[in-house]
Amino acid sequence: MSTSDPSFNRFKDSHYLPSDVETRQIRGLIPLDEQEGLRIDGEISAARGTIRQLRHQREEINKSLTIRRASISPLRRLPPEMLGYIFFLTVPSIRYLQPNSCASPLILRQICKAWKAIAESMSKLW
Repeated sequence: MSTSDPSFNRFKDSHYLPSDVETRQIRGLIPLDEQEGLRIDGEISAARGTIRQLRHQREEINKSLTIRRASISPLRRLPPEMLGYIFFLTVPSIRYLQPNSCASPLILRQICKAWKAIAESMSKLW
């Protein structure tokens, strides 16, 4: 007698009192349902493990994609002089009394080693 068995429905939504025979049947089915529940719990646990592995694999693929895409970026092909000129154009015309770490040229130094070297080599930025 499973939950999909039509005879089970009379127990579900009523105060039907099972007979002695039905009570024995139900008692016999309870351990089977418990075993099935444990089996399903095991499958859920295995699926979670698989999902963790797949997420880790996806993160590794994403890292690889980021590196590969960055390596062929058109920005890498710009000569340092051109990039320096672009940096110069980003500097505000009004200088701050206190440096703002989120504004050019300080922020440019935080992008990558190449940008830091270019920014630090340009006295016009400072």
